Amino acid sequence: MTDLDEVTTDRLILRRMEAEDWAAQLRLDGDPRVMATLGGLRPPERTQAYAEEQARHWAEHGFGWWALLDRETEELVGRGGIRFIELEEADRPVEVGYALVPERWGEGLATEVAREAVHVGREVLGLDRIVGLALPTNTASRRVLEKVGLEYRRDIVYKGFPSVLYEWIRSEGSHA
Repeated sequence: MTDLDEVTTDRLILRRMEAEDWAAQLRLDGDPRVMATLGGLRPPERTQAYAEEQARHWAEHGFGWWALLDRETEELVGRGGIRFIELEEADRPVEVGYALVPERWGEGLATEVAREAVHVGREVLGLDRIVGLALPTNTASRRVLEKVGLEYRRDIVYKGFPSVLYEWIRSEGSHA
């Protein structure tokens, strides 16, 4: 295991997502409230394929989506982290992202995982650019991206959905 396979924050255990996590992810992917901002409901076979994709990302890059566990109960409360995405032609940035079970919305957990993910990207991996995407109407997610240091850049279409692109770029001479 690398240092990034399991990270803790004040309230969460961020554990490397494995292909076997697909069954636990069904709760997120089958909830219309969660998936309304993530492209629509996923059938179980697509959730399994998604978990396998995330496990491959980890194997290839040494980082990716974490399964988010409550530190007290060890219950799965979401997923999130950083991963490479295909944004536009010849543009493969690292995205910060998160999805939480609705029962835990409004507790600041999205900010907690996003802050840790951006820290890992900037300080541990030494990335020069991190992006975040949200639906234009998802004001809560937009606030999270701003809180963790990303700035609104422009409106785009991502995977067929109108989206807003937020971005952090390391300035020359910057170490943080």
